[in-house]
Amino acid sequence: MVPNFTGRQRECKKVIDRLTSESTRMVSIWGSPGFGKTSVAIAVGHELESQGLPVYFISLRGVESKEDLTSKLLSFVRQTVTTDQSSVQRLSLDDELCQISTGIPDRCVFILDYADDLLESGLPKVKEGVMQLLEEILGRNEKTTSIVTTRESFEFMTLHSKATSL
Repeated sequence: MVPNFTGRQRECKKVIDRLTSESTRMVSIWGSPGFGKTSVAIAVGHELESQGLPVYFISLRGVESKEDLTSKLLSFVRQTVTTDQSSVQRLSLDDELCQISTGIPDRCVFILDYADDLLESGLPKVKEGVMQLLEEILGRNEKTTSIVTTRESFEFMTLHSKATSL
């Protein structure tokens, strides 16, 4: 838990309410540095875990490409799902991640913290590629939801998935 975490219960409740509704699949917690985005995400994660939901906290600090994100997510998802390795060996990493994500058996939450290095990397089409990958994962498994913390709101992007910025 975050030490001395007080005064943000309303924001935490709002995120939890959104994530536990059937209509929201991704919540973006955004704001300027020092705002408490990570602290809110951690507090929400602990509350969701206490309700019995598996929560995976993944720091994206230093991740600057969609390929790095895919590899990082795969390292978590591979631990969650048992798959036939012969069927995934011929796939690209993105396709493997999406296929494995389909097999996540229970409802879970992925907290993707500090997505700024990734979304602001300056590499061409990184934002679009990342959002397409997240939409694909969320689209393949209705039980998966995500929290993403950034300095910038997702509302500037055209999203096909049901995302909420707080």
